[in-house]
Amino acid sequence: MKSSLVLLQCFLLLWCFLPNSYASVPWHKLRTGDVLLLSLDCWVCKLIEAEEGLPFSHLALVYRDQTGIKLVESWTRGVEIKTVEDFLKDKKINNQQKIVVLRHPSFFRSRFLQRDFLETLKTFLGKKYDPHFLWNNKDEEQKPLYYCSEFVFHFLKSILKNNLLLKTKKMTFDKNVQHWQKYFFNLRQKIPAGQEGISPADFVLALELLSLSCMDYKEQVVA
Repeated sequence: MKSSLVLLQCFLLLWCFLPNSYASVPWHKLRTGDVLLLSLDCWVCKLIEAEEGLPFSHLALVYRDQTGIKLVESWTRGVEIKTVEDFLKDKKINNQQKIVVLRHPSFFRSRFLQRDFLETLKTFLGKKYDPHFLWNNKDEEQKPLYYCSEFVFHFLKSILKNNLLLKTKKMTFDKNVQHWQKYFFNLRQKIPAGQEGISPADFVLALELLSLSCMDYKEQVVA
């Protein structure tokens, strides 16, 4: 059964990246709790994608309120809620790849999860970004720092509890080692190889996130 689910996930992922894919979903069909996986065009983003072997270097959460669609991410200014327009403006997205949309089935079944989304989110908003990629890292005031996939994991774990089966792993930095050495040297730290962590690619391979489709980031946003 598990191998069948893996094959289905791989098939859906491949289908999503075919030209003119019928898996495409418009922006206005997004729902609170959806996870968006993106390929960004930056130096460390390319290192992340090469390391994982999949075209994902960033991710964000969807939040819908009475004013329309918002996106929540941990980016350079920390954990923030942004309009889609602002989200797309402050980063360079790889326009050769589509954005992959994942949806946990619990958000289909429970209105309470959508209602509790914002209350849970408030505990994360304003936390700083962690460029060091260290799990459970803290700043000088002992407040948690989050890199993008770490934030999404902790948020989903907080709201879904045991319904989130996704696990962390030991991180590797085996590909493009010289570039990784340069990146972490500039941060005055050792490469955190073997330490606990999670990457954007791990989400697309999570068996519980089977509702997979894709979208073009250039499509007009309709609230």
